[in-house]
Amino acid sequence: MIKWILRILHGIIGIFKKLFHHQTSTNMGTLSVNKVGFGVTLGPASILDNWVNQGGLPSIFSENINAALLGTGQWAGKAYFFTGDQYARFDFPLMHVDPGYPKPIAGNWTGFPDSFTSDLDAAVLGAGQVEGKAFFFKGSEYLQFDFAEMKVDEGYPKPIAGNWPGWPENFTYDLDSAFLAASQNDHEAYFFKGEEYIKFNFDTMQLQFPDAKPVSIWMQDDGWPPSFDGNFDAGLKGAGEQTGQCYFFKGKEYIRFNFQFDF
Repeated sequence: MIKWILRILHGIIGIFKKLFHHQTSTNMGTLSVNKVGFGVTLGPASILDNWVNQGGLPSIFSENINAALLGTGQWAGKAYFFTGDQYARFDFPLMHVDPGYPKPIAGNWTGFPDSFTSDLDAAVLGAGQVEGKAFFFKGSEYLQFDFAEMKVDEGYPKPIAGNWPGWPENFTYDLDSAFLAASQNDHEAYFFKGEEYIKFNFDTMQLQFPDAKPVSIWMQDDGWPPSFDGNFDAGLKGAGEQTGQCYFFKGKEYIRFNFQFDF
């Protein structure tokens, strides 16, 4: 019954989206804007065309981005992109990369062990009980990074298993991507692996639902491209004029999604 009701609701939303869809131009190209405020609002689009050629990201970030996350505190409004052993800092208010990037991860992220200075799996900004922290995942381990101190907290890396309550066993290693929710529930984070995802609440430090869900739930939005059926490279919550949006990166392309509902 619940699935039937959800299908009807998504159908109604799709009708309104088609009725109220329009285009607008910004310094990141012609963006598809949804007046209803829900669903895919851009893409799939080229990372090279928009983030590299217009946004100034170095060309090494034009495909297969390893991880991305928002900054906080004095770095609020910034986004960090990681690929290989390099990273770049992007300014959302200016919609352009900061000068002097890329830089090596090694030597610029204090406390990162050698194993975390290249080929990260995922990264996400914390909230709620872990406000001001960021989490970096690789293999079966993770780091907790303090943005105020700009260094990794003592005692890390730690195993994912046993430290993230309730996580399914297959989410305790080799994550694909993660991002902090861009909806009203911005103390929740989404973690993706393969064609499944879980949602974690940073207020309660517990999963929002007991089992992983299929990415196909997101694909009920009529603008969601079939090629973005999982196995994402990175995810990112927007900031500045892009507040309320999140980005999914896969291969050479990305989509932008506007939150209104929980998944």
